[in-house]
Amino acid sequence: MATTAKTRFVTAHVLVQLAEKVDLMAERLERSKKLDRQTGSVRLDRPGSGT
Repeated sequence: MATTAKTRFVTAHVLVQLAEKVDLMAERLERSKKLDRQTGSVRLDRPGSGT
């Protein structure tokens, strides 16, 4: 059974460095979701594990 994360839309002015970090995190999440869908696996990330 798949779950969908609750999300919110935010518009804000932030430093470019922070925006780039957010973009990287989003890209990594999308990549892992794509891999999970392709393999049918389930990710169980531990809080604070950096993933």
